[in-house]
Amino acid sequence: MAKKVRRKKNQVVLWVISAILALSMVLGLVIIAAPPPSPPTPTPTPTVWVTPTPAP
Repeated sequence: MAKKVRRKKNQVVLWVISAILALSMVLGLVIIAAPPPSPPTPTPTPTVWVTPTPAP
């Protein structure tokens, strides 16, 4: 009877490892298939207004 318990524990461990492996593969596929982030929009250059000063 001890062999059946040991085999059952081994099967549970194998199922857990398989589930973790499958989940990581699906997660990697989702990350790769996701569209890339849009590039940040550049900040516009400030406009400098030069006002002429009256000549003395």
